Amino acid sequence: MTLEQQQILIEISDKLGVADYELLYIGAMTAIDLIVAVALYALIMKIWRIRRRNSAS
Repeated sequence: MTLEQQQILIEISDKLGVADYELLYIGAMTAIDLIVAVALYALIMKIWRIRRRNSAS
């Protein structure tokens, strides 16, 4: 992470009242990863159901 990115992260954590900006970063990245994983899982399951239905016909 560049110094400019770190400064932005520190400013955001100050505005949110979070003392540990690294913990804020880890928490935010974990939440984003979880959201992406759930969305991809849903998409994969939808594609799998469509292919399974089409192959059964």
